Amino acid sequence: MAVAQRGLRETRTAGAGPRVAVVPFASAREDRGLSSVEMWRTAGAASAVLVPEDERARALIEGADLIWLGGGSQLRLMESLERLDLVELIRARHRAGAVVGGTSAGAAVLGSVMISGAPEPEAYASGAMPALASLQLVPGVIVDQHFRERKREGRLISALLDRQADGPDGWVGVGISEATAAIFVDGTFEVMGEGVVLVFDTRQATIPAAVPGTLRSASGITLSVHAPGERRRVRAPSGP
Repeated sequence: MAVAQRGLRETRTAGAGPRVAVVPFASAREDRGLSSVEMWRTAGAASAVLVPEDERARALIEGADLIWLGGGSQLRLMESLERLDLVELIRARHRAGAVVGGTSAGAAVLGSVMISGAPEPEAYASGAMPALASLQLVPGVIVDQHFRERKREGRLISALLDRQADGPDGWVGVGISEATAAIFVDGTFEVMGEGVVLVFDTRQATIPAAVPGTLRSASGITLSVHAPGERRRVRAPSGP
């Protein structure tokens, strides 16, 4: 509940209070999104609505101060957002000041690229973790979730190594434990919740090219572990 209340404060909404749109497309459950709607109402949102997976979604997202992406399959979530032509709308709402967040799959789509364990890759093999389309709201960052509990270090590092040719500035991987949040504001995140957030930074690393399918090597990757209450800058702040 503290994380939800913090999210509402980040909206800086005047008047009646923040309006929340819950996007449950990652899940196929009949009751998908209902618990999230209740969470946001209890946290103090002026309104919290469940976004239907049809043409009505656009107006609800356009009117939201906070867009919440529920858990399930990140592949299913992005496919639905693309089919309904909502990806650029969410990016535009984020640029306009709306808060965008999510749990599980909803967190995985926030970075510059998305990764998915469907199926889990052979760790550290070149090309094993392809970059998939995402919302691209946190530049230069790959987000992974259920991180400590499902031992996903190998797949996140593999994704980072495979991105080494994508640009000169390098990449940062952020692994978020369950019952834990990383709240990004202008290039810095703050940890809230019960677990830790791990950061793998390849920006100063040496990463030799590799033949697809062969095991990779690298040196100079840094690891930091952040407990609740800690902050970490992962990129330069935006703006002049």
